[in-house]
Amino acid sequence: MKYQVVAFAAADPAAESAFWASMLGGQLEASSDWHLVTVDGAPQLAPAHVPPEWPDGPAWQQVHPDLGSRTSPKPATRSWRSVPPG
Repeated sequence: MKYQVVAFAAADPAAESAFWASMLGGQLEASSDWHLVTVDGAPQLAPAHVPPEWPDGPAWQQVHPDLGSRTSPKPATRSWRSVPPG
């Protein structure tokens, strides 16, 4: 298994991808519903996105890794629960 990409759910993929491209010095490619920053990440359209509310807000997925494997045609699936800092 190898690390492939980190996908960020975003209500505004253009703003999200512009932020990460600026922060990471990445190149930005965009379509109507998918933005790719050519560093290890890609904001994607999430119309029902709910921003996190720490520490007691809803436990929605905010960031997840997409992993690839050379030995299996099936995607790897595993869940982690995030814990806020502090």
